[in-house]
Amino acid sequence: LEFRRVLFRSAVARDFGLPVDACRGMVLLFPLDPQDTSIEGAPLEESRAYCAADGPQFIRQTIDNSCATMALLHLLLNNPTMLTPHSLSTALRAQTARLNPVDAAGVIESSALLANLHDKFGGQGESSVPDEVRLHFVALLPGPTGVHVLDGRRALPQLVPTGAGLDGAFERLCHVAQQEFISRAPDEADQFSFSALILV
Repeated sequence: LEFRRVLFRSAVARDFGLPVDACRGMVLLFPLDPQDTSIEGAPLEESRAYCAADGPQFIRQTIDNSCATMALLHLLLNNPTMLTPHSLSTALRAQTARLNPVDAAGVIESSALLANLHDKFGGQGESSVPDEVRLHFVALLPGPTGVHVLDGRRALPQLVPTGAGLDGAFERLCHVAQQEFISRAPDEADQFSFSALILV
């Protein structure tokens, strides 16, 4: 697996030395609008009818402060050819692939190994976030007709149509990041409030 950081000022694949369809997904960090509470605590019951046969594998976020873990899991679980045999990701995919998003969340909650990894890496880093800043991670997956936004706080994945004129998966992902998140940022957000990693 290889992740690369994205700079949105020049979001075209050739600037990163990537084939246009090399990008398999994006993890996006963005500031939440404090006025928008529309998706906080979306009822779990709305997720029970969803089946991965209808779209990407999706798991509800039921653990507080686990949005980065969930975004990474969404990317990995929806790219099974990139998983290492006998890895935690492969095991989690096997356990959750046929479950609805709520039951799959139960598997995530009960994984002691994943909890230990989350605690270990969640405490690392070189930056701190002020209490008044609310940041959130989501996964973006390219699809044939648009980009799937996988946000574990929502009841279901969203498909954002991208239309024609975009050259490959990478540019479609950057377009949706710009259109759905960056352009809608709260006024107090600055360029440092956003960060993205792509899976290639």
